[in-house]
Amino acid sequence: MAQPKRWTLSLGIPLLVVGAVAGIEFVQQQQSEMAPVRLHLAFPEAGFGATDQEEARGATERRLSLARERVARDKGSWLARQMLSRSLSRAYATNGDFAALAKAGRELGEGRRLAVAGTGPNLVSAEWAMSVHDLELAERSLDAFDAQVAKLSRSEEMAALALRGDLAFYRGNMPLARDIYRQSETVERGPGILVRQATVAKAEGKFDDAIDLLREAARADTLRTPQGLANLSIQIGAIEFARGRYAAASAWYARAADLFPGYWKTRLYQSEATLLSGRIDEAIALLESVVEYNRAPEAMDALAMIHRHRGDRKNSLRWSQQASTEWSRRIDALPSAAIAHATEHELAFGDARKALGMARRNVDARPYGEARILLAKALNANGRYSDARRELMAAKESGWRSAMLFLELARSEEASGNMGAAAKAREEAIELNPEIMSPKAALVWFAHG
Repeated sequence: MAQPKRWTLSLGIPLLVVGAVAGIEFVQQQQSEMAPVRLHLAFPEAGFGATDQEEARGATERRLSLARERVARDKGSWLARQMLSRSLSRAYATNGDFAALAKAGRELGEGRRLAVAGTGPNLVSAEWAMSVHDLELAERSLDAFDAQVAKLSRSEEMAALALRGDLAFYRGNMPLARDIYRQSETVERGPGILVRQATVAKAEGKFDDAIDLLREAARADTLRTPQGLANLSIQIGAIEFARGRYAAASAWYARAADLFPGYWKTRLYQSEATLLSGRIDEAIALLESVVEYNRAPEAMDALAMIHRHRGDRKNSLRWSQQASTEWSRRIDALPSAAIAHATEHELAFGDARKALGMARRNVDARPYGEARILLAKALNANGRYSDARRELMAAKESGWRSAMLFLELARSEEASGNMGAAAKAREEAIELNPEIMSPKAALVWFAHG
């Protein structure tokens, strides 16, 4: 049987009891956290753009319609294909439409085929490739961009440089990524670079630095759309979750909901905060609303796990089977974008041996800290404790520091009989997240860090 995910309550405590305890602890924690949180919640006002999810959905559909019309009128234009690809990627960003994301890649492929040497949708191809975790395509596209006859602007060159930093980060070279981002910010300290720097800071366990960078990104963003600010709020909330400050995270998710009402992504993360506060039925309703909106398999997995711990085997199996079908569909359409989350699904609900093969594919594609931690989980689930330790130490040596890394390391060490090393790893996990060993931490699915 596959090793259950961190949501699993290894102490055998029923979910309803944990929910009640978590609710009491959540209120107590909230009282001590909310004063500093109120100071941090101040964001600049949104500038312009759709004010809620449905307005954004309508605007996205209109842009798509115009882009499709342009392609129909000029089938031989790579620029038209690039415009359509951008609109499709926007549909994914706004609505979670995975099919649109895959279609965006196909349009870019056709655009590259149509382009003459020295031209083409190379920078946009690199951006899309990074968004779906295809590092090889991203590098080829950046090389093609560098070789272009003409570049439209200095900002494009800086965007390409920042993407080189992304390549370094996801290949496990965080010092190089930091250096490239620092070089980029000498030209412009814009929101894109600030968000990237926040990603590195979070990976290093520097949570306050990461939050400060995201708040600066909100101030530096000249567009400041409601959706953009909501996404930044969600990212900050996820950082707070990763260090066990659940009340603070909940406040940031509420801020995101105020900024951009109806956003499916906010509902996904709010469901987790709602669950930890003991409001289980409300969490289920939030997750079911996300599934109804865009068939997100992550929401299906979360529902399956809630029902498993409620003792409702029928509904747990129903949701896990639906998630399995959707993950298979996504891997067929765009494997690089789906393999990591599909591996997590397989570990929780499927076959540990199959999960191990998937986790290896994920590391081969992106050998960075998070992928190595996932591979270590799969190795531990298959009794390969020394191999798991090797992956975790490689992640640690790269500069990665997260409570989940050290918790998994503790498992590897304990299973290998290294009790002293296991205790030390647990201490390091608790230092990063004081709540990591508590029963309620086992309920965290999306923002475990």
